[in-house]
Amino acid sequence: MRPGVAGGVARRLGAAIGVFVVFVTAAVAGLVLHVNTPAAQRAIVQRVNALLAPIFFGRLIIDRVGGVGLTHVDFADARVEDPDGQLVIGTTGLTAHIDTVTLLRSLVSGGDIVVDIPKVSIASAHVVLDADAVADLRIGKAFVPRSTSAPGGPPGRNVRLTIPDIHIAHAAVSGQPAGLSPIDAEVDDTDGSLLFVSDKLTVDVKCARWAGRGVPGLPDEHAHGDAVVHLGLPSDSGRALGLHVTTHGVLGAIAVNSDVAYDSGDLDVSADLPPATPEQVRALLPAWPFIVPVRVRADAHGTVSGAARLMTHAHASFGASALDLEGPVTLAPALGASFHVDARKIDVSAFAPSAPPSDLAATGDVSVATKPDGAFDAKAVLDVGPGLIGPAQTPAIGFTADFARGPSPGGEVTATAHGIIHEPGAPTVVSARLVPAK
Repeated sequence: MRPGVAGGVARRLGAAIGVFVVFVTAAVAGLVLHVNTPAAQRAIVQRVNALLAPIFFGRLIIDRVGGVGLTHVDFADARVEDPDGQLVIGTTGLTAHIDTVTLLRSLVSGGDIVVDIPKVSIASAHVVLDADAVADLRIGKAFVPRSTSAPGGPPGRNVRLTIPDIHIAHAAVSGQPAGLSPIDAEVDDTDGSLLFVSDKLTVDVKCARWAGRGVPGLPDEHAHGDAVVHLGLPSDSGRALGLHVTTHGVLGAIAVNSDVAYDSGDLDVSADLPPATPEQVRALLPAWPFIVPVRVRADAHGTVSGAARLMTHAHASFGASALDLEGPVTLAPALGASFHVDARKIDVSAFAPSAPPSDLAATGDVSVATKPDGAFDAKAVLDVGPGLIGPAQTPAIGFTADFARGPSPGGEVTATAHGIIHEPGAPTVVSARLVPAK
């Protein structure tokens, strides 16, 4: 999102808040006119929806109001649709308590309009994170502002909105953003706050319990945890959009802690898997027969807009064995990676219980490049130092390998490998080649 667009979104949020002021004023005036009759409620809903219609390319629609009073709006249902009419946000059972005295005082003062809503509660919400035909998030397009008023017109009054206490009892989050796995999550007991002032929107979620299914590579595995979220529009650095999410979760039976910071295309991610027992790992990955504790730490920094590229570092320990990977991961226009590998004190018996104990080390480089048609190429260049397998000493080995697969489906697979065993006085060269059967 461009900074100018973000500023427009913020200003249009101010306009939307202004419409909300109209809603509140109508409610206060209607208190004398028996506004809680169905006909009067429908009239208010129709008027507010008409005022909301020109603000964004999407539609903000109030479906129903259960009751209004001098300081409250009860059981309102509302939804947001993208420009194609697809639902992106739906809420039911919204209750708000409003400081109407401060609001009315600000309306007649001629200064900033002050909307203080001490508490908002939402019984249920549904957020859809689908992408449209050009891979843009529909929810983002819903809030793109329409053109502002003519240049040279008088400036509007500033709006300050404060909601220090927001509670969402339950929210469902679903959809499939471009390039990501489908999202299917439930969020419960979310507590947060909202502040809109000086054309800046800040949302803080201090506690949210989440549960989901469908981790990349583990589509049927369940995960759950809690999260803290900070959203700034514009971001705290003054750029278009900022998002910071810290979560403590459990995947299967393994704890996962992560921290994600996004600032208008720049991404910083860190993840930490505290030591997991072999039984916990095998329960999650039955094909990996670990018999030692496992720990993993990883971080990535870079851009996810345009030619998306992240500099990545990962450290994993398997008992006494250690592995470090460092290098760039390219997300667009095609997925690829190039890592420098440093493996130390590798004990093969930690991965294959029938193997003898070993102490090996290796360094080198591994790269993978994919293509849109499903084809990919991989290359590895590794140097294995002298080591031990059981009681026997092993010589140094130089190893190179190339692997390629043609376009999917049914792409042909080819591979070649070359190794030099540096046996003192008698080096040995070993080569192998895999070609499709004719």
